[in-house]
Amino acid sequence: MEATLQYYGIRHHGPGSSAALMTALRRQQPDCILIEGPSDAESCIPIVADPKLRPPVAILIYRKKDLSTAAYFPFTSYSPEWQAIQFGLKKKIEIRFMDWPQALQFELADRADKGVQTSLFNNRLDTLNAAELTRDPLQFIARLAGYDDVERWWEVTFEHTGATEIIFPGISKMMHELRATQPAQSLETTFREAYMRTRIRQAIKDGFHNIAVVCGAWHLPALESLDLFSAREDKKLLQGLKTKLKTEAVWIPWSYERMTRAQYGAGMTSPAWYELLHQKKDQAAVYWMAKVAQLLRKKDLDVSSAATIEGIRLANTLSSMRGLAIPGLKELQNAAISVICQGQTEPMRLIYQKLIVGDKIGRVPDSQIISPLQKDLVARIKKARLTKFYNTTEPATKKLDLRVASNMEASILLHQLLLLGIAWGKKNKGPKGQTGSFAEYWRLKWRPDYMMRVIDAGMWGKTIRLASASKALHQLDTLQKPEDIAHLLALCLNSNLPNTSVKVIEKLEDTAALSSDVLSLMETLPPIFQLLKYGSTRSVPEGALRILVEQLAPRIFVLLPIACAGKNDETAREIYAQLIDFHQGLLIWDDAELLESWYRTLFKIMNISTVPDFLLGAILRLCFDKGQLAFDDVVLQMSYALSGMREPLHAVHWLEGFLKGSGLIFVYHQPLWELINQWIQQLSEERFQESLPLLRRAFSAYQPAERRKLLAKAKSKGVGQVEPGQGEGDGVSWELALELLGSMTS
Repeated sequence: MEATLQYYGIRHHGPGSSAALMTALRRQQPDCILIEGPSDAESCIPIVADPKLRPPVAILIYRKKDLSTAAYFPFTSYSPEWQAIQFGLKKKIEIRFMDWPQALQFELADRADKGVQTSLFNNRLDTLNAAELTRDPLQFIARLAGYDDVERWWEVTFEHTGATEIIFPGISKMMHELRATQPAQSLETTFREAYMRTRIRQAIKDGFHNIAVVCGAWHLPALESLDLFSAREDKKLLQGLKTKLKTEAVWIPWSYERMTRAQYGAGMTSPAWYELLHQKKDQAAVYWMAKVAQLLRKKDLDVSSAATIEGIRLANTLSSMRGLAIPGLKELQNAAISVICQGQTEPMRLIYQKLIVGDKIGRVPDSQIISPLQKDLVARIKKARLTKFYNTTEPATKKLDLRVASNMEASILLHQLLLLGIAWGKKNKGPKGQTGSFAEYWRLKWRPDYMMRVIDAGMWGKTIRLASASKALHQLDTLQKPEDIAHLLALCLNSNLPNTSVKVIEKLEDTAALSSDVLSLMETLPPIFQLLKYGSTRSVPEGALRILVEQLAPRIFVLLPIACAGKNDETAREIYAQLIDFHQGLLIWDDAELLESWYRTLFKIMNISTVPDFLLGAILRLCFDKGQLAFDDVVLQMSYALSGMREPLHAVHWLEGFLKGSGLIFVYHQPLWELINQWIQQLSEERFQESLPLLRRAFSAYQPAERRKLLAKAKSKGVGQVEPGQGEGDGVSWELALELLGSMTS
């Protein structure tokens, strides 16, 4: 009995192709289904029957001895191949993948072979643009039909019609005509199609009589025309394509985000919409518009039922005007913008993310966890009690109390994953007013590609701990800047990798010894000061950290004065912020010798004339507040800074720096108050108006209670010995000075 072959040219992930294919398979009732898929992944087919395998998912094929070499083949619930597999498993039909093994693809990539074959047919269509046709034939045919987007053309032509098996002869004829115009095919396509033909012949040889062949539409002409290609020629062509590479195939979770065209070359732009089109074909427009209204209402946007109904009507009208059977996504988007969003395009970003692309993520059964690193990760997740945050589509916030063993385990795991480049968690700052070092706040969101990264990270070790340590040392070899090494050190310390941390510290010591970037060096020490002072619930190499402090601190003291000189006002503020952090770290560490050296360094900075005025004033105030300067010395310095011989703008910048901290210094120190009052009195009205914005900025940082006290003092008669009217003439009047000084503190 001669075998019957039925060919179905489908569009990967096309819901219309899927519906038509199911209709055709139910009518054909084949005894064997051949599907375009890598033949070395056939072990994955039976697992589709497992209810714990929920698309979107992907078959991951990788080398056993080289996990960095891998390929993936995604499926959605509406992918024609997925539907065909489910149909075959339910009917207990033989199912085979007929594409060439991915191992051969890896082999060909290693060889970097390049070449082309001659056309399948001899005739050419010279009047067509051959270059454009060769580059993207479907795009070319879409342009002829008046469409700029090939996806849109395919959707209108094949997805929105009746979606029955009658579309397949038309697709076949179109592909035969297109392939007839092709001058050449890639070497890879040649090999693949030859291999698929051998698989078809093998199915016939194995005794199957009613065979369904499901493949990408482009391959139809090379498979349907079996008589044009002899088995001997195909065998000869493939004879040299043997490989000893061993591959493994496994299902992994995937997501709609990664199904988009930007993420995956054979994907689509609107997975969530296609799912709705597959589930609710005739009512897809109604359901989609209702979902838009529901989504925007959750964001506290006003969307009435009347607007929703009007949006559906407009979409139907647009589809009729454009000759479509049902509204497509373009019509729905136009209607939503016009009616529901009232012409505003901003809400469409949310609609695009949730209802066009979608945030759905798949799941796989535990049986698909095959690498030691995967197994270790799952075990660590359970131990850390993070299971409910694993494989979730929505981000979640998790507070970790590090005094709890499971929370400490979670923190260590999340930091180790960061070392492996798997940013499952992002560490955030705690609420304002939160004190103590026993709480961490994490933003958690798992992405499907993280599992691929876990498999790939298996090259670094068989456990998360070993792999993160090895990856950190590998990364350490590439780092040259102290700030980058310090960041790696912080990760290693938080990852509870003391031995690795010691090696990072040694590299940081060597790099810092050659670095002249003192500001970067200053950033490295404050966290270490705090760690050494209060200790850690993790294993920390305290001895190595103390040596690091002893080596870095003196170098910082030597380089900092030079680094402060000749800077502009903006840079001076950045230096001050780092200087304060370093100063607070030293106070926490409370080493008398280091503090003494630090204050000597600050005095050196104050004696350099080219240091910005803001920084001079801020350092003077810092030393005074910490009891390192006598009050008379402060008055002397302030008298000079606010003298009439200096440009008012320089004086204002100095005063702004000096005002950093508490404003009560003027309440309790009358001589300082008198100095600033006298300085204001001697300003001309024009100069005073120029200086006022900077003064307002300086006073605005104070607490309301401090500002009220300053205002009360300004309104009192105790403004020094200056009498009303004394400042008249070239300067401002006493009344105007009082009024404007009061406005600064309001």
